[in-house]
Amino acid sequence: TNPANQAVNHYYALAYMVEVGSHDELVEALKNQNTYITFTNSFDLKGNVDITNESTFIKGEGFAINSNGFKFSVKNTQNVSLENVEFRNYRENALTIWNTNNVTLKEVGLMGNLKDNPEKSLVGLDIYGSEVNLTDVYTRNHEYRGISVRNGSTVTIGGSNIHYGDKVDIKMIYGGNDGTASVIKDSEGYYTKGEVITTNGTNT
Repeated sequence: TNPANQAVNHYYALAYMVEVGSHDELVEALKNQNTYITFTNSFDLKGNVDITNESTFIKGEGFAINSNGFKFSVKNTQNVSLENVEFRNYRENALTIWNTNNVTLKEVGLMGNLKDNPEKSLVGLDIYGSEVNLTDVYTRNHEYRGISVRNGSTVTIGGSNIHYGDKVDIKMIYGGNDGTASVIKDSEGYYTKGEVITTNGTNT
């Protein structure tokens, strides 16, 4: 009950909670911001997928996205989380994070093609001009590197990531077209810094 002459307004959070089990269902769910997406099974991509809306949270429940040569990207947004999901069957890279702040990857597997596959996977994760937190990320079998960090990105290592069969685990690239040096925050000392190589004005 309300006292006489008192106005009351009710407000509700505009959050969308969606279960998806296919490429088409995922694309439809990603049209909204403030969306919580749960996978119900593994599925194949049928085209490129871009996350561009703010506050998108994906729980993969251990299922896999089979890229089939298509790209999966997070672009020009903020507050995005991917958790407990694998990426498989890709060539150039599994996941690109481009000009996006406050991204969390937790228990994400970047499963490069097996070594005897002629279609070798080149890069697992490409981070460009973004702020990303990595916790318990697994990368495997990448011809170039497990993770690329470019153009003034800030990457925070929040847990013991695992790399297997990658030429380089994490490579910071800057100079030339790849912009300013990035920052890798590794307070627990999970990584050892390697040599700096300069090629045509680009440092790696």
